[in-house]
Amino acid sequence: MLKKKFFAKAMAFAMAAGLLAAAAPVGAVRAAEGGTTEGTEAVKVEGDIDYTNYTLTITPKTGDNYVFLEVLKKEGDTKPGTIYPYPCKDGAVTIDLSFLKAAKPSYIRIWGDKNTEKVNKTVNAQPPKSKFKYTPKEAPVKGADEADDAFAEKLLKYYKESFGITGTGNYEFKPLYGRAWNDLADLDLATAKVAGTTLVMREAAVENKAAAEGEAVVAGAPAGAEVKVKVSAMPKAPKVTIDYAKDTIKLPKKAQYGIIDANGDLKYIDCAAGGAIAPSKILEEVGKAAGLTDTESSKALTEYVDAGIDKGFTLVVRTKDDKKGVSLPAFVTVKAHPTFTDDEAGKLLGGADGTAEIATYKFDDAGATLTFSAGGFEYKNGEKWAKVTSGKAIKGKTSLTLRIAGVKDKDETKCSLPSVTEVTIAKDMTAVEITNTGDLKVEAGKTLALTVKVTDKKGEAVANPTLTWTSSAEAKATVANGTVTGVAAGKVTITVSYTAGEGDKAVTVTDKVEIEVTAAPAA
Repeated sequence: MLKKKFFAKAMAFAMAAGLLAAAAPVGAVRAAEGGTTEGTEAVKVEGDIDYTNYTLTITPKTGDNYVFLEVLKKEGDTKPGTIYPYPCKDGAVTIDLSFLKAAKPSYIRIWGDKNTEKVNKTVNAQPPKSKFKYTPKEAPVKGADEADDAFAEKLLKYYKESFGITGTGNYEFKPLYGRAWNDLADLDLATAKVAGTTLVMREAAVENKAAAEGEAVVAGAPAGAEVKVKVSAMPKAPKVTIDYAKDTIKLPKKAQYGIIDANGDLKYIDCAAGGAIAPSKILEEVGKAAGLTDTESSKALTEYVDAGIDKGFTLVVRTKDDKKGVSLPAFVTVKAHPTFTDDEAGKLLGGADGTAEIATYKFDDAGATLTFSAGGFEYKNGEKWAKVTSGKAIKGKTSLTLRIAGVKDKDETKCSLPSVTEVTIAKDMTAVEITNTGDLKVEAGKTLALTVKVTDKKGEAVANPTLTWTSSAEAKATVANGTVTGVAAGKVTITVSYTAGEGDKAVTVTDKVEIEVTAAPAA
């Protein structure tokens, strides 16, 4: 690349005085005056302006040893301007145009020493100085299914709004002490959020483009003036803590929270007072903000909340202060609340697929006893939740409402919220009882009717139960459908059995009484 030479004015003077013109053919001299020699076609050099580097490349024609650049004072000026010669024996010549006044258009002519048909060109003015003032706006968030191109457009809009750009041109930046210019669309979101950052900004150059068929010519322009921009600091992301025991998320004052949906859309909700909020309440407020409601025909809001509780969600929290502005967002992962069920046969089932045995329970005279290997459980004691100790009986209890307890740990990966699921387990009250009282006797050859009370697992009476009766010594007494028939003197045990449920959940209970059979009186 050739810059303006020290001897350029001397060469220009020589050209103007006709000293170099004498070396040119007569036809060429006439061509320079706008004509051609008889039978000779005028030939023009070619010149391309590269506004990215602000250069002019002159491509000479056959026979040229020099090409000339003449700078005019005004467009179409007939008065000679300043002429700069450049040797071109090695081919095209690239000239730095930075000596021109870029603030307004420049008018030039180019030609060769042999092919003197002059070509007029206009070097477009530099765009006016842009006014950049960084004011951070609400940063966009990329949706899970959002295309990269669509998100890039959102980012570029965000940058332009933040830097106060209202024009339609392209803009570029570089660090204060950097060399390479980058397109504004390549600005890392974090770059504009670091305290004390200074960027150099300008409107990017526009290349000349020939008109395609049916399209207008794209007029080129050099890059705009460089402007230093101080990037103001944004407050740090707020600290958000989850209380795994109380099932709450603690937010700072002047907080706003929201949840990113699949499209990357995020609507913040004010929580000016801050404080502890249940995850389900947050989901409910976000759902309402999204227009979800419960109706007789649809439970859209409830289903949205339940899905967030069952699957977990990402909470986005920031602070917004009239003086300090908007803070960086904090992204908080809220884990799914664990769930579990009672198989009604002494086991509690949960885990990832809901079928793993996570605890066993039993009821006896001591009370209710849970045994579990990991995690923990709580039972509802009045309005509060009390901790369950594995393997230790909770005395006097025949029924418990349980939940999985929240887990606190220094290792965040081991923490979990308490289950929203509450399961009530109860002592199995399935029972059969022979209700006859006193000394039971029956004379040989006569009968005695036994009465029975049967209750299900909830302690409620069973109507028309199916019972099984047996006698310990049928030589002394037989039994059928609760009626005992004496056979011979002696004592006999009568047993009744009742079975509730089927398969693995079948429960069999029994009761028995001792009956004395007396001999029949002598005839």
